[in-house]
Amino acid sequence: MMRYAVIGNPVKHSLSPVMHMAGFLASGIDASYEAITVPSGELDAYVQMLSEQYHGWNITYPYKEDMIKYLDDVSEEAQALGAVNTVKNERGKLYGYNTDGAGFVAAVQNAGFVPAGNRVAVIGAGGAARAVIYALAKEEAEITIVNRNQQKAGELARQIENKFGRPVNCVPFDKGEWMLSSGLIIQGTPIGMQDEPFPLVLEGIKEKVLAVDLIYKPLQTNFLKQAQNLGCRIMNGLEMLLYQGAYAWDIWFGRKAPVENMRKALYSALEKES
Repeated sequence: MMRYAVIGNPVKHSLSPVMHMAGFLASGIDASYEAITVPSGELDAYVQMLSEQYHGWNITYPYKEDMIKYLDDVSEEAQALGAVNTVKNERGKLYGYNTDGAGFVAAVQNAGFVPAGNRVAVIGAGGAARAVIYALAKEEAEITIVNRNQQKAGELARQIENKFGRPVNCVPFDKGEWMLSSGLIIQGTPIGMQDEPFPLVLEGIKEKVLAVDLIYKPLQTNFLKQAQNLGCRIMNGLEMLLYQGAYAWDIWFGRKAPVENMRKALYSALEKES
């Protein structure tokens, strides 16, 4: 039997085991997938154990950046982001990838949004937002970063511009023209994880815009509720989780994941929790 896992701290809340085990079952793959809590300061020992016993693993907070130093090779995207979320173990050689951004692009494309040439606003400039911005720039979207810390947003914008040769706009976290012109608006901050209100009134947002929150617990944040009430189409972060996991299958098995089976398992698990 092949063994896979997700590591992090905390990680018990992760839905990755539910998603991947449903995929293994549907595909007839003899494999297991578990969530492993790695205590602070013990990553060295756990990577050693994983490299000896597991065929691959996913990484979540807070180890996506720290994992890179243990790897024999890292994909271009993971190198650019400075973060890895997927590792493949080939006979003790460890290869790192980042499928977060590609997973997000696949999710919005599945919802009918084509990034190339279209305007996108990303609220936030942290790790999750960074992966999304990188992937959207790769797809030639016109990007505006909406962020309280303009210095942080500006540094990220310059990195993206240097990488892809495309201008990236930065605006303060406030109402503005970005709300009127964007066909896709992404909420990429932790605001809403505790069901707190979204601090910005979205009045003036275009109707039928695709509004996406990278959070999936709760399934509908107050940002999404606001957007839906204003006539937007909405999507939570579960679809990004789904597709980043599907891309891990390409890496681990060289085959497509049974996305529908995995999606059903994810939503069923969340419904049971709520």
